[in-house]
Amino acid sequence: MAFDYYFVSVTGKYSEDLLIKLNANCLLSYLIDRKLIEKFISYKKSGIWSGKLLVDNGAYTVWKQGGVINRDEYLDFLNNNIDYIDYAISLDKIPGRYQHPKSYQDIIEAAEETYDNFLYMRDNIKDKSKLIPAFHQDEPFTYLERYVNIESVNYVCIAAHDMGTRYNWYDKCFHTIHNSNNPTVKVHCLGNSIPDIVKYFPFTSIDASSWKLIGATGNIITSYGQLYVGTESAIKNLPENVLSEIKSKCLLCGIDNINDLATLYSARAVYIMYELYTRSTTTPVTNQKFNTRRSLF
Repeated sequence: MAFDYYFVSVTGKYSEDLLIKLNANCLLSYLIDRKLIEKFISYKKSGIWSGKLLVDNGAYTVWKQGGVINRDEYLDFLNNNIDYIDYAISLDKIPGRYQHPKSYQDIIEAAEETYDNFLYMRDNIKDKSKLIPAFHQDEPFTYLERYVNIESVNYVCIAAHDMGTRYNWYDKCFHTIHNSNNPTVKVHCLGNSIPDIVKYFPFTSIDASSWKLIGATGNIITSYGQLYVGTESAIKNLPENVLSEIKSKCLLCGIDNINDLATLYSARAVYIMYELYTRSTTTPVTNQKFNTRRSLF
């Protein structure tokens, strides 16, 4: 079984063109990608692209800026475009202030506001099946239980912020879900760029923007791991079997000369997009069960 990979920060003609060619999925922010959302909706309307469009609300970005998102304006935008949006993340609240310590009370207040926002939006959105609630690391698991036990919820989004503890946290999330009244609910992993995560947890979909950073530092993703190709000499010194793989994939994603990877960021970005898309269609998702009763804390 494959999984859905959503590309974030799909800016630039090179990435847009490949995304359309592959019919790959994208996650776009209501806050900062409004024009791009409208562009991809026009692609859907015209039939040149049939990938999935996941709309994020942009709460984390606006939180860093010290602002807020108007819930009704976000809801109106979704309703006006609901026929061409596959899924949308309900408006969530990030606790505390950016670069300031957050208290337990901050976390509870944010979790409660996030939950209230979901109930309000669920009651007012034209298609309830497209609205995904968000559950964040540090929030009490009772909030995840609330979401998955709502009859209309068929998809949830979970977001970890601590890379050192996220695997244990994912494990607790799946145990909570599989011991709920809705054990088959789909799960989206927010902000995880590692496709191999599905070998350990049965995510329906994942997304990340870090794929662009990998290319910006002169690297690409291959079956041999992340490799530096930022200079022609670095490419020349790669083992022959690695070079053979890279050359064949360059042709598949429209890169005529392997040395373009050394000189063009756009070539590396396209190569990484193609690799991640291919993995999403070929990497088997684990069938591990998380139905054993266990403590959540």
